[in-house]
Amino acid sequence: MASRQHCRIVGIGYQGSDLDTFINRMLGDGLRTLVDVRLTPISRKPGFSKRRLADALAANGIDYIHLAVLGNPKWNRPGFAGSQAELAQALAVYRELINHPDAFAAIDLIAEKALTGLTGVLCFEADEHRCHRQVVLERVLDRLAASGRNGDLCPAGIEDPKHAEDVPPLGLVTHVESGVTVGTAHVLQPTLA
Repeated sequence: MASRQHCRIVGIGYQGSDLDTFINRMLGDGLRTLVDVRLTPISRKPGFSKRRLADALAANGIDYIHLAVLGNPKWNRPGFAGSQAELAQALAVYRELINHPDAFAAIDLIAEKALTGLTGVLCFEADEHRCHRQVVLERVLDRLAASGRNGDLCPAGIEDPKHAEDVPPLGLVTHVESGVTVGTAHVLQPTLA
């Protein structure tokens, strides 16, 4: 009989949310660690700059980690809002930008956190398909799979693991609740007990 290891990682965009709603959502979901992948963790939205966000999360028992090495440079951001061709180019550029040892170490850190509890990968953009964090999530899933420690990461709305066969073998599922975009990355590969 096969058993499954469980680790969880979600993509989170705070666009359209206020800090209280955001924190309450993270608490409601049981988030243990929030990994900020903004290059420069400042925001015009009150409470979402690094220090205030880290303090608010800590006050609610959630760890905060900023990994600037996984940030998307300003000059590459317009492509994420552009045409499909521009988006594809921006994604390709970002994939190359994080193809170095420091980024690999950051990806490993996120993977380790995902093994210990629900871990969120944060950026501003509500639409995960228009944000570099989708690449970060892909790399974390690849890392978990390569290490043999991948698990069953059920997307929102699939509570019963026996229905996991309804989920694609690898992918990202996103939805918006209370102004917070939440995406779940999932890999389905049973491991022998």
